[in-house]
Amino acid sequence: RGALIAMVAYYCYAEFKIGFTRFGFSGHLGRFTAAMMLPWFAFPMEGRVQRGAAAAAIVAIGALWFPWTSIPVDFRLDLRANADRAVSDIRGLVDAGERERVREDSRRGLRAQYGLDARALRLLHDQRVDAEPWEASLIWAYGLDWSPAPIFQALAANTPRLDRINAGWLSDPDGPTRIVRPVIYPVLTSRQPVPAHVESVDGRYAAYDTPSQTLAMLCNFAPLDTTPKFQILGRTEDRCGEKHELSTVTAGFDEPVPVPRPPGPDQIVLAEVDGIVPSRLELLRTSLYRALRRWISFGDGRRYQLTPLNAGEPLLLRAPPKADLPPPYALAPDAATISFERESGFPSPPDTVEITFTAMRVAPVGEGTVRGFS
Repeated sequence: RGALIAMVAYYCYAEFKIGFTRFGFSGHLGRFTAAMMLPWFAFPMEGRVQRGAAAAAIVAIGALWFPWTSIPVDFRLDLRANADRAVSDIRGLVDAGERERVREDSRRGLRAQYGLDARALRLLHDQRVDAEPWEASLIWAYGLDWSPAPIFQALAANTPRLDRINAGWLSDPDGPTRIVRPVIYPVLTSRQPVPAHVESVDGRYAAYDTPSQTLAMLCNFAPLDTTPKFQILGRTEDRCGEKHELSTVTAGFDEPVPVPRPPGPDQIVLAEVDGIVPSRLELLRTSLYRALRRWISFGDGRRYQLTPLNAGEPLLLRAPPKADLPPPYALAPDAATISFERESGFPSPPDTVEITFTAMRVAPVGEGTVRGFS
């Protein structure tokens, strides 16, 4: 009994973290309510009192599902439509021909979305391919040889250690030889939908989800083909040199700080921020709930949420056209100024941050083939 209680408690804790650590995502809250009903079904209830308590718990938890999700109530309570979907799902489970039809329909739909053409597929043929930032379904849709990162969705590599593991994988010659960056639009965005290679989930700047992995991609890959629907990168020799310090600035939160210009046409500018990463006390809070939110602003009205633990990794700020990837897939925001914001709460981060700007030479490469832009 003690082991079962411990197991259920850990299950509830894991589901609580999934449900409440994302900021403003009602879909995870809906998952949490559904998950909390399962333990009441998992074990037999003996006696009228226990069964009554279980039934009451299921009804009470289920009632929370509706206000905690953005899915219309009439959609979920459409019994006829739900029954039709259930019949379709069961048919797909038991009928091999139906399963194959569903698979092929899914592949056709995905291919129409991604839009890879014959030229692109020739570049990817017999290559080890990954799709960034998270579109593994592209690999399946075209039957490519998948070479995934150890943490194969960049947004999940949310600690410096995981970020560096992915960066090492990109730098390894045994890693992928091609990277596809399709234009997709995340379900969640703080403004009008923008491509996921610019804005990640929860209004985050995509290149800062995994700053070290971003830098490894810039250093070890060059553009082969760029179109309005996708970009294909190919492995090249490491084109990055050593970093050297430009300046160090201490600033308060919400205080704009000028970003130095690149020292040369083949130099990029990075920033390493001290005082932005959660303290040990805040990490304790994080284990129980979540970290306080941090944001970075670029001085032109663009404001993005930061992944708290990765915020201290080198952030790519400026890159001349010959060093960066071709637009609209450039990795650097080309920020003239930056400022940082924080959410108030316990334990509050320090009042100031120390920003060290560094420069690094990046050997220029051609922009490959650029096509389809008016």
